[in-house]
Amino acid sequence: GQAIVVLLFTGLRIGELLALTWNDIDFNDRTIDVNKNAVVAPINTENKTNYVLINQNSTKTHSGNRIIPMSDPAYDALQSIYKINGDKKYVMSSSNGKQITPRNINRMFHSILKQTGIATTADEQCGVHTLRHTFASMLFKNGEEVKTVSELLGHSDTKITENIYIHLIHKQKVKAIQGLNNLLK
Repeated sequence: GQAIVVLLFTGLRIGELLALTWNDIDFNDRTIDVNKNAVVAPINTENKTNYVLINQNSTKTHSGNRIIPMSDPAYDALQSIYKINGDKKYVMSSSNGKQITPRNINRMFHSILKQTGIATTADEQCGVHTLRHTFASMLFKNGEEVKTVSELLGHSDTKITENIYIHLIHKQKVKAIQGLNNLLK
């Protein structure tokens, strides 16, 4: 479950989380250096398709390379993970040192949704990417500017962030005007 906490409180894409090595984590400065990505790729062999996890030495976009400051929940979750597998190369490693796959994270996430009663049927299930949206939504609710949220998410342009979160940005503007109205009363 700690992987879910890290995703929720960092806004990382699942491939970015899976590619993280312990060298990318600075517990003293409380930062995460996002500089690579892991993707699942199909490999076709003799009428059969197998899937392998491939580590890329870059993020999805150039702006995806970023330093994310750790919130307390992200810091605590990474500390817990470190106690279990700090001797492994990858942050998200199994007991034998192999990288965990997106399927493992998705299974864990859906299990948590089911156990908590948030989503009881497959139709109600949402993907792990929802945690990234929740991270951004929490930042907007906290009054953060689009530029800051965009940079934390690693978007190449604030327009991308604006288009995805337009409804939240509009609510922020309405709240700002209501605050102004209250000030003038």
